Amino acid sequence: MDFVKSLSMFHVDAKEIPCVTGNGAPTEKTEGAPGALYMDTLTGELYKCRAADLMNEVFTWEAQEGSGYKLPIGGEQL
Repeated sequence: MDFVKSLSMFHVDAKEIPCVTGNGAPTEKTEGAPGALYMDTLTGELYKCRAADLMNEVFTWEAQEGSGYKLPIGGEQL
């Protein structure tokens, strides 16, 4: 997977912050780039990539506190 810091198309500058999804928490082998987000689709928990050692293919992910699913009034999952 390729990650870009910014792009320019049709004379419009843009910045992309990708969000990778998967079942379960990311591991050190889950590809990312510093600043990229990952969402565990089972729990809704969000993780941020803090470092990427591309030479050894090791990625450091950090859980974002309080990012899991919230139950609204009525108890149905969002």
